[in-house]
Amino acid sequence: MDVATMVLHGHKGLVWSVCISPDGKELASGGTDRVIRIWELASGKLIKTLAPAERTVMSLAFSSDSKQLAAGERQGYVQIWNVATGEVTIELPPHGIGIFRLHFLPGDDRMVVGGEDGYLRVWNIAKKTQSLTVSLHDFIVDVAVDPAGKRALVCTNAGLGQIINLETGEVEG
Repeated sequence: MDVATMVLHGHKGLVWSVCISPDGKELASGGTDRVIRIWELASGKLIKTLAPAERTVMSLAFSSDSKQLAAGERQGYVQIWNVATGEVTIELPPHGIGIFRLHFLPGDDRMVVGGEDGYLRVWNIAKKTQSLTVSLHDFIVDVAVDPAGKRALVCTNAGLGQIINLETGEVEG
């Protein structure tokens, strides 16, 4: 089946986020129905449902080995799911309001998270502690991380794009 013309049916409500696994085999989707669906990318077949998420799913990210899936939720929570078992393995402390972007950093032991509260955070996942918190003073709408996991381009609702050093929190450029 041609992926460009594939239609995936299943969600009941708005789909806020989709992501493709790094191995290219699966696609995850989530939204207002609080259900995360895992699809086989080649065929469009629904292969797993991670449900229910406790809150509206706003953002999704696979780990580099495609074994974990992080979900950022409308109420500020981040849940990390084991894709094979369909279970939540870690829930990070809430951020207070919606998580719009998250990314695993190289090694999959840290994660960068940004959202409506205007803070960019780097989490040590296993310890559930923040190693970096940077206030951007406005709603974060998107975050892109360089392949080395050292810098992030962070875009805000005010139309501002800043490159942030993820080790120091300093604005670069």
